[in-house]
Amino acid sequence: MLSASSREIQRNYRSLFEQVKRKKEPLFILKGSEPEMVVLSLSMYEDLLKQGGAAESSDHPWSRLPWRT
Repeated sequence: MLSASSREIQRNYRSLFEQVKRKKEPLFILKGSEPEMVVLSLSMYEDLLKQGGAAESSDHPWSRLPWRT
């Protein structure tokens, strides 16, 4: 499991984001020692939406992104 504090992201965002893409794992952003947010690669996000069928819904925010038209 990849995890980082917001400070680590500020200092090493490029490396951390590359790890997310390379390892195909989410990055959990921690507040103290507790997960607060998650960063996913675009392909991971698309896969997640396909599993739930949400990407097909026209009222879902994903359907309004410019590169999805």
